[in-house]
Amino acid sequence: MLYAKLMRIAQWELNDGVVDIVTLQVDHVTTGIQMIHNVWKIPLQFTLCLIFMEMLIGLSALLPMVVLILCLLFTSWLLHKRSVMESDLQTSKQSWYYLVQEFIEHIWILKIRK
Repeated sequence: MLYAKLMRIAQWELNDGVVDIVTLQVDHVTTGIQMIHNVWKIPLQFTLCLIFMEMLIGLSALLPMVVLILCLLFTSWLLHKRSVMESDLQTSKQSWYYLVQEFIEHIWILKIRK
């Protein structure tokens, strides 16, 4: 809908805000398409890598694959910890914001009473 309206606007009527919104939406669509393709692409690459390594070096290809799987599990654990820490940080920022806001309100009330 936004794109249909945007195509009807003359070139000189476009402002930076509309162009920024469209650019952001295009970027989100592109990122979404890449993530959708990663769902099938990454397991396929992993499987093909395992098959080709097994064909080249035999059973000794299993050790690097086990190390790779362990690294992936460790990375997912780190990402989970990071999300928990970001959530805690957001909560503390929010509580700090409310504390400062309350402090400013009390200063304003004191100034009015004097």
